[in-house]
Amino acid sequence: GTYPVAVIMSMYLRDTTLALSTLSLQELRYTDTGLCTPTDQAFGTWLAAISSHEGTDTQCSPLSDREILESLFEATGGADWTNASNWLTDAPLGEWNGVETDNDGRVIELRLSGNNLSGPIPPEIGDLDLLRNLDLTSNQLTGPIPPRLGNLPNLSTLAISYNQLTGPIPSELGNLSNLRRLAIDSNQLTGPIPPELGDLSGLTHLELLGNRLTGPIPSELGNLTNLSFLYIGWSDLTGPIPPELGNLTNLSWLYLAGNGLTGLIPPELGNLSSLANLGLEENELTGEIPSELANLSNVSRLNIGGNRLTGTIPPELGGLAGLASLDLGSNELTGQIPSELGGLANLASLHLDRNQLGGSIPPELGNLVQLELLSLRENQLTGSLPPELGDMAALTNLYLGHNAGLSGSLPSGLTALTALDELLMTGTDLCAPTDADFQEWLSDVQLARVRPCGAGTVSSAYLTQAVQSTAFPVPLVAGRDALLRVFVTGSSATSEGIPKVRATFYQSGAVTHSVDIPGSTTPIPTALADAEGSLAKSANVTIPGSVIQSGLEFVIEVDPDGTLDPALGVTHRIPETGRAAVQVEAVPVLDVTFVPFLRAQDADSSIVEIARAMAADPDTDEMLGDTRAMLPVHALDVTAHEPVLTSTTNVSALIGERPAWLNAWRAAAATTWASCRSAL
Repeated sequence: GTYPVAVIMSMYLRDTTLALSTLSLQELRYTDTGLCTPTDQAFGTWLAAISSHEGTDTQCSPLSDREILESLFEATGGADWTNASNWLTDAPLGEWNGVETDNDGRVIELRLSGNNLSGPIPPEIGDLDLLRNLDLTSNQLTGPIPPRLGNLPNLSTLAISYNQLTGPIPSELGNLSNLRRLAIDSNQLTGPIPPELGDLSGLTHLELLGNRLTGPIPSELGNLTNLSFLYIGWSDLTGPIPPELGNLTNLSWLYLAGNGLTGLIPPELGNLSSLANLGLEENELTGEIPSELANLSNVSRLNIGGNRLTGTIPPELGGLAGLASLDLGSNELTGQIPSELGGLANLASLHLDRNQLGGSIPPELGNLVQLELLSLRENQLTGSLPPELGDMAALTNLYLGHNAGLSGSLPSGLTALTALDELLMTGTDLCAPTDADFQEWLSDVQLARVRPCGAGTVSSAYLTQAVQSTAFPVPLVAGRDALLRVFVTGSSATSEGIPKVRATFYQSGAVTHSVDIPGSTTPIPTALADAEGSLAKSANVTIPGSVIQSGLEFVIEVDPDGTLDPALGVTHRIPETGRAAVQVEAVPVLDVTFVPFLRAQDADSSIVEIARAMAADPDTDEMLGDTRAMLPVHALDVTAHEPVLTSTTNVSALIGERPAWLNAWRAAAATTWASCRSAL
């Protein structure tokens, strides 16, 4: 439309460039007003597009560097900056905190990272025409990136990461002909990546990850042949990976993880001869892994897990001599694990889990003497465990679980793995030898989940508080009552009922508790698997919490009166010799604060009384029943916070405000959880 002079006269055009340039004007007149015309390129382009324009020939005098810095101070809450030393004083600009000037006093560097700046970046920063480095990272800046920053002819570094900036990436940033580093990651930027960024021919670092960017990756980024680091992960980008990225032969890091990228992995990526790190994980890529990736002779980390890749693992990957980490997990890969992977002499981490890999585990993996983590779980692997795996001297984590076809006794050579911390083999038919040497080694493994060979065929017993297993014992919480279950099994089917059982508990060698469990008419089962799912098929009694303490041991006598026929093959003592040790851990009281939120529109105060009732009697209140039963805690200390009025039902919005009570709760929860993890 047409805006009359009366509207325009109150405007100082230099300060309203951004606001005016959002208008689609057909006519603009501001003659005889005393107004001046801004000199920046963006305003000139907008002005030229107006079909009827009459105005003054007077161009606005540019703000001085001091005036521009003053506007930055005012716009970004300078009074609350962490360090505002000398700002707004008569001291030379070069003495203001974070400011560097040349010999003429002109600003050439502005470094205010982590200085508690808040609010928008003033567009006037784009008039610091000698500025070389602008670093405003790790603040609380909001609003859009001013397009006028694209006017800075000498800018070499633009770093405004870790803020809360919104809106699109201005295409004008493509005008920064001297730019070497563009770091605008970890904000809330939206919209597409401007193809104009492909014009930044001198760029070495492009860091856009952790935003909300959408659309495809522009193929024009393949023009950035000086680029060393390309980070555009963890946004909402879609479409294929441009094969033009294979032109970036100086690239050291290519990180596209955590988007919605689709299609094939371009074989052209194999041309990236300088690449050290390739991260394509957590996308929706399909097709086969291109064998051309084996040309990445300098790569040390290759992660393409969490996609929908199919086909086999290229054996050529075994030639990547410098590879330290290989993650192909969570795909749909089939076939066998290539024996060639045993040639990755420097490999420290190998993830092939959550695929459809079959066949046996190649013994050549035992050559990976630098390997610290091997995860092959959730595949379709078969056969026994190769004894050569005992040669992986650096191994700390071995995950083979949920491969139903793996079977047999673990090789004795595994006892050479003295650094092993975690051994997880649930969901397999693998078992641990029961000889003393192997069991002693297994007891030193911090987390071992492998059943003993022969488990489930002889009588057994355990104490349980919420969940328990004979094959994979769970620690008990000190001071809590526990249910003793004794599983009496025979060698053949019989109608003979479960006999009387006597349990004796010890602490530091002294008897602390003894109890007799009467027999029942339930027939003696022949296997533990037939009994564990039914309380009626075991002898059961509650053991008081006062008995459940660290250092607890027990002995179970089955049929102490000798009433059973010996031909039934029932074990009469558990364990056969000595006493069975029980792992009991002292766990701290769990502090819980319940905060009742009441909607201001239609407050229902019943939730307040519920919270107060839980705080008054946490040991018996019905609302906390499942919490008491299932959490590994000794007791609850519950506080009812005063009700909080709110006008929203959006939980994210409520938590986002982070009031003091929530920060305190988060700290308490973290401490309690850390204590529980340490105990268990």
